[in-house]
Amino acid sequence: MKSIGLPEIIVLLAALVCIAIPAVMIVAGCRISRRAGYSQWWGLMCLLPVTLLVWICYLGFRPWPAEQGRSI
Repeated sequence: MKSIGLPEIIVLLAALVCIAIPAVMIVAGCRISRRAGYSQWWGLMCLLPVTLLVWICYLGFRPWPAEQGRSI
């Protein structure tokens, strides 16, 4: 059986990074959505770059449900 060489290790590390980055983005998006008072499912918008920009603009310029009833 052939041992694993440097090219295989590089490919495995690249695959792990390609899986880890979207997972972290989804978790962060869900937490931000929940803290803003929106459904956690809105955090899935982080998967598509254009919808992520729209979601950031929406959160930035709309009043948050979590802030209703308290003065800023």
